[in-house]
Amino acid sequence: MPKLTKTVVDRAEVPSKGQAFVWCSEDRGFGVRINASGSRTFIAQGRINGKERRVSIGRQGVFNVDQARVQARELLRGMRLGVDPVEEKARKLARGITLRETIADYCTHRRTKNGPLRTRTKADIAYHGNRSFADWLDKPVTSISRDACFSRFARLSKTGPSRANQGFIILRALLNFARNRYRTNDEPLMVENPVDVLKQSWHPKKARSERIPNDKIGSVWRMLAKQAHEGSEARGIRTAAAYVQFLILTGARSQEGAKLT
Repeated sequence: MPKLTKTVVDRAEVPSKGQAFVWCSEDRGFGVRINASGSRTFIAQGRINGKERRVSIGRQGVFNVDQARVQARELLRGMRLGVDPVEEKARKLARGITLRETIADYCTHRRTKNGPLRTRTKADIAYHGNRSFADWLDKPVTSISRDACFSRFARLSKTGPSRANQGFIILRALLNFARNRYRTNDEPLMVENPVDVLKQSWHPKKARSERIPNDKIGSVWRMLAKQAHEGSEARGIRTAAAYVQFLILTGARSQEGAKLT
């Protein structure tokens, strides 16, 4: 094996198919991979925890031999110290995941017991992403701190306590999703969810007391009638819809209606 130089790399024979490798005699584990297409890519190859790792450094042209040699030495030194470059790359990519990317991934892949997220849920997520957390959208989720959550919650609470609650309930769900979705080597992306700082700060929920507007009763009744006929029996939707219809027709107290068979 010769010392890897520009001349050696340029003169390396191109295989008719597959790949060929030329290794450096001076830096063990440093080499170049030649593809049948003629492309040449510098690589570093070593062992970590008994596993062989081959890492691409970059193509010739993007890196020259000396630049690639420096990168290879760093990678190989790290492997000798127990640093897995593949896992380290995965961690780096995960730590760079932004809130915007998390929202898109969450809305596409999150599933509940009833299936994909509802349109209304996605609309609420989009609202808070663009309004409550607009300046956080393009920041890594790992940069969202407990202090930042506490301060933002206090600010949003001044204009709308219920909206502040909803926004941070959504953010908590997004960050829990990110912690598990982007975990590497069984390690969560974040040690804790920063929204947990609000455990003692949530605004109490107020019982809703508004009535159905007169001009909306027909629409509500049609919706209930449809659910009473077509809703899921397993989830009790038909019974619940019929129950509400009964309350509307009779004016009975909710607990009285609920005890009927």
